[in-house]
Amino acid sequence: MTETSSIPPTLNEEQTNTTFPIYAPRPAFLEFILTFFTFTASASFWLVARVREVNYQSRGKFTPWLWFFVPSFSLAQLFAFPKLFREMDHINKTNDTQSLGAWKWGLLLLLVLSTAFINISDKIELPTWTWFIALTIYSFCIATLQHRFNHNKINLEPSNQIKIKYLYKVWEWILLAIGIPLTLFVFYTSVLTPILTTSKEISKDTTLIYPEQPFQLTILDDGWSEVELGTYSDGTAEIELDGPLNSMHFIVFKHGLNNSLNSVSYWRQGNILEENSKHKCTQVRKFHERTIDVTALVICEGKSLSDPSLYISKTIQTDKGVYEIFGYLSSTKISFKRHKANFIATAKGFKAI
Repeated sequence: MTETSSIPPTLNEEQTNTTFPIYAPRPAFLEFILTFFTFTASASFWLVARVREVNYQSRGKFTPWLWFFVPSFSLAQLFAFPKLFREMDHINKTNDTQSLGAWKWGLLLLLVLSTAFINISDKIELPTWTWFIALTIYSFCIATLQHRFNHNKINLEPSNQIKIKYLYKVWEWILLAIGIPLTLFVFYTSVLTPILTTSKEISKDTTLIYPEQPFQLTILDDGWSEVELGTYSDGTAEIELDGPLNSMHFIVFKHGLNNSLNSVSYWRQGNILEENSKHKCTQVRKFHERTIDVTALVICEGKSLSDPSLYISKTIQTDKGVYEIFGYLSSTKISFKRHKANFIATAKGFKAI
């Protein structure tokens, strides 16, 4: 945000004759909608445009393109926005209009904190509903700033300088056409679905034993719950468990007496690689504790988009046929590393009784 010396801003005849594009004030709630449903992507373009308008009103104080990166970084906001606020106050004072007031610092604090939270969520997995709260606060801050920029336009710009009114530009409509259904889908699947799904919480170190089922499983982490059949499978599973992370679950399948332990484990590995060809898989055969019963363990690791992911399958032989526990874990690097060991150990603890 380069600063240069300038003459105190006034809207003189030279400025009113310029062809600089000053668009009609857009209502703040429209800016909120655009910011929210584009996951803050539009904020960078918005701020560049607003800084260009401040430049016009203050005769070239800032370098607008540098402000493209400000909405995405909390540290940059701490340095950039105070300069912008001072310049806006200077413009208001010169033209005898209302200054920003002390509320601007509270707004800056909200903006910085919400930006930091959104950035942290890329590194550490947090409940999705908290991310939506941060997005709402961030969008509110942008909308509030838009309201203030509108105030300057209305009070400082001559009517013949204001361009045609519009709701959104073409590229903004395109972003909204993609962002609205995507946002609603994420909100429904990640926030509403867990609330609407019937579940039974499971405490850490609980051993799950079911009547008439020939297996047991010990849960080694907090945050697990038993959910309805069909949540993660096609409804043919014996049990389904939801983990503490958004993409973390176990499913137990009964493969019956007509399938062998080897056929199930090789089928599972092939199925994983068919959908995720870049994953690396290993298979291990072991005797179950001090018995002659053999178990098969398949572990496949790779990446899902940019996040690490892991599939695990343990197949056991029981007096009622072959049973398999199948698990999936994918998260940010820090959360993945924190949960990986216990996730694998839980699957390995699946055994016949």
